[in-house]
Amino acid sequence: MTADKNFGLLFKMHQGAFYTRLLHEGIRLAVFDHLTQRMEPGPLAEKLAIHPRNTLFFLRGLVAIGLADTDKTGGFRNTPLSQKYLVQGSPSYLGEYLANHARWNQPFFQNMESILQSGPPEQELQADDEGIWAKEALGLINFQRTCTGPALAQIISSHPGFLDFSKMLDLGGGPGLNAMAVVGAHPSMSGTIFDRPAVTRVAREEIKKAGMEERIAVQKGDFTHDSLGKGYDLIMATACLNFVREDLGAMMKKIFTALNPGGVFISVHDGMTQNRTRPESIALSWLPVSMMWQELGLDRGDIAQACITAGFKTIQSRPLVYGLGTMELDMAQKP
Repeated sequence: MTADKNFGLLFKMHQGAFYTRLLHEGIRLAVFDHLTQRMEPGPLAEKLAIHPRNTLFFLRGLVAIGLADTDKTGGFRNTPLSQKYLVQGSPSYLGEYLANHARWNQPFFQNMESILQSGPPEQELQADDEGIWAKEALGLINFQRTCTGPALAQIISSHPGFLDFSKMLDLGGGPGLNAMAVVGAHPSMSGTIFDRPAVTRVAREEIKKAGMEERIAVQKGDFTHDSLGKGYDLIMATACLNFVREDLGAMMKKIFTALNPGGVFISVHDGMTQNRTRPESIALSWLPVSMMWQELGLDRGDIAQACITAGFKTIQSRPLVYGLGTMELDMAQKP
């Protein structure tokens, strides 16, 4: 009798909750901080003040999902994956980023039945609540440091005119690590991070920690309504133009006007396909937002077409793979 491989896929989906809960409980307890070296369940349970016997089973669960290794004598330690991304204090620690995602999605998972039946719930916190944006900015610090910052710095610094740039704007720049990476790759360029007031406070602290106050400034405001300024050689927008998806044309014209002749605009965003069901990771990430609030996803080519309409001369588009999946990267140059 041959096993039904299709059902195996369904069963893997069914068991997905184990991966999620084990991962996030490990983050909450900071288990991975203690598994940087070999540790047995008993001493770990004592350190974390948790049940000794169930600590053993929990650790075995982490081994099963690839976040811990075990040896023949009953010791456990991190795998390379958990060692790199889940140990607090590491420059590549992404536990808080993942925890933020979990907190954001929790109301959706808890209320999916009623949301599907009755529609979006009443919003206790609005999308312009500064507390939400500040938390998101804090959670993005290491994500930008580890994922987006190095990728953007490498791509932009390879542009033929990069060394001639003198002034950059990071639109919706968040905590500022993207801007710091790009500016840090240039010998003299200065940059400005434009974002909401609560976010710019986070960015200012990160800039100070990095000792880059003389090269990077912050500008607080709402880029959907406020002036961007002018005279930029480079404008970046990373996963922020979704908020103007209904009026991309006007936003792109605004960006075009703010650039110097020959200036470059670069956007990293979701370029969705197949009726906004691919890439899988992006489609699933947008699902709670779409069902509880509004649809914000962008189709592949939306940004590029808006660039053409605004008057940009050359546009290069390509997929960019990091962290949360495959994104779309568009680079456009003003005549």
